Parts: sequence; structure tokens; C-alpha cells
Amino acid sequence: MKKKTISAALATSLVLGGMIVNFTGSQPVHAAEAEQKATQKIVIEDTFDSGYNGWNGGFSDYPPGTETEWRLSFSLQDLPKNLTKQQKGLHIAGSNHSDDLFMYVTKPVHTTYKVKPNTTYKVDFDFDIATNTPSGTFGVGGSPGDSVFVKAGAATVEPKSHVEGGHYRLNADHGQQAQGGANAALVGTIGKVKSTDEETFEIKNFNNKSKPYYIKSDSEGKLWLLIGTDSGYEAYTQYYFSKIKATLTEVK
Repeated sequence: MKKKTISAALATSLVLGGMIVNFTGSQPVHAAEAEQKATQKIVIEDTFDSGYNGWNGGFSDYPPGTETEWRLSFSLQDLPKNLTKQQKGLHIAGSNHSDDLFMYVTKPVHTTYKVKPNTTYKVDFDFDIATNTPSGTFGVGGSPGDSVFVKAGAATVEPKSHVEGGHYRLNADHGQQAQGGANAALVGTIGKVKSTDEETFEIKNFNNKSKPYYIKSDSEGKLWLLIGTDSGYEAYTQYYFSKIKATLTEVK
């Protein structure tokens, strides 16, 4: 009796023990690997010993021509010496005189990675900030640690500040202080959790595990990441980004 064969029209592969076995002569592929290929994932993980790695800094919600008075600065610097891990970080600082200073860093995703056009991505942030600002204290206009709100998100246009109504305003929606916006969700406050002095810095981690964030790329597949602080404290704030990780997962 002639043995029956499996028709190619009926089946070209079989899943056995989590592995896809092909009948076309190709190598076996794990089911998890096949799923990963089907759903695009972009992982960006930057430290700054070798440079800025494509990140730019900016400021909004302040009057033009007051950059010196407001002590606005963004640069690559060594992290404070009291930290265990000696490395470089993105230092950003400013003195808030309007009860609303927004300081931020941004990076284009599409210039390095292939972002699909008109595609929704879930963005998972995981970044470290070196801060010397204690929590639970009082200051001008608000708490130095509890009234400086950390936000993270993304935009389909490059986040830039422009003059509007006598102030620099951001062209992306970062919300208002404790409230997040469409392009920047609230993920915490800048205040330290391990000490109460203002001299020493500590590394504080931020993520949005409890607040999933989604963004849809534009028709050209353009996306920029946006991370910053929205200040209700009317005095000087400084901090360093020591590590920034963002994972973009395609949503189908």
C-alpha cells in the first residue's frame, strides 16, 4: 500500500514543543522567535560616557531673553563625585521664575531605527536621574522635590520651543505641572528617597509600568522621544540623566 504524504496545500509547518518545524527544507524556528519577528520591537538604551547619543536639551514656559537670569543650561558633564558609579550624564538646570518652567531632553527614533508609518507603538520608559533635591521640604511656590514633576512621552514632530504670547512654549503637549499631556505622561517627582540633604546626589529610577503610554507614528514613520520636568517650585533645579532606556513595541 502506498504511504500517504502531507499535501503542501494543507500544511507547510507544524508546531512541536514551542518550535515551528517547516517542511520546506528551512531550519526550525522557535514560536517565540516567530512572534518577535511578527511584532516589531525597538529598544533604545543610552548611557553618556561617549557623548550625547543623539539627545538634545531644551526649555519652555519662560520669557525670551532671560536665559542668563534663569540660569538655563544643558551640557554633558561628569556625574557628582559622591555617586558610586563614576560616569557622564546629561546635565540640565534652570531657575524657575514663572511657576511653570519645563526642562526637557528629546531624541529622534526614526533616524537610527526603522519606524513603521501610521503605526501605534507602546512605549516603555526606564531611565535614571541623579538628583540632589530632597522630598518633603518646602520652598518658594512649592516643594523643591515634590513640586517638580517628571514626565515622559513621544511626539510625531520634533519637540521645539517657540515664542507665543510673550513666552517660549513647547510645540508638544506636556500637560500642566502634576497633569500629564498627550506627549508627556507623568511618571513621578524629582525628590530623593534615600536622604534629605541638598549636598549629595542619588540615582532615582523612573518608569511607566503602571501607566502604559501609546503613540502613533506619522505617515513618514517619524517619532521623537521626550522626557522632562515640569516645575511648580520657583527656584533653582538641576539634575543629570545617567541612563535612558525606551522600548517601543508595535501594537497590532
